Amino acid sequence: MAIGLRDIVIASGDAANRVALAMIEQNRTCYHQSHDALAAMPSSDLEKTALKLVQEKRYVSVKFNNQILDYGMRDQNQEAQALLQGAAATAMNEQQAAIRANAALERRLSKEAYAAAVASMHRGKIILASGGIAALVMSALLAWLITRSPTTPLSQATRTAEAIAAGNLHNDTHYGD
Repeated sequence: MAIGLRDIVIASGDAANRVALAMIEQNRTCYHQSHDALAAMPSSDLEKTALKLVQEKRYVSVKFNNQILDYGMRDQNQEAQALLQGAAATAMNEQQAAIRANAALERRLSKEAYAAAVASMHRGKIILASGGIAALVMSALLAWLITRSPTTPLSQATRTAEAIAAGNLHNDTHYGD
């Protein structure tokens, strides 16, 4: 944007101004697309405040930039240069500072979200491993109980048969001995 404004301020003639104006319009289109994509994302109040500040600073900057464009297109380069080097430069710097602050905020929030996702994934691994161990213990316990159900009566029948074979017909065997 600043390069396009500089070219309009320095260059004279309609053809040079049209080239610079096309560059400025292309940059504005790119900015609008980026802004719209960012604004469409779910945001926290902090992000909305940062984006609002960028918009406020952009509004001021665009007013100056449009005034510079108007001067430049009419070949009033001295007025355009004075504005570009004065209030417009300050406004553009403030807008860039707001954009950088918003980018820093987004990077910080992205890192925090990544850390939260990694922690959640770690908790999920622990829960999954715990569930696997619990399933293994439960299946071992069930296998033991299932195995015990036919062997206990067989054990009792064996003791009874041994008692009868020994001639002890009065031996009472109880389940669970």
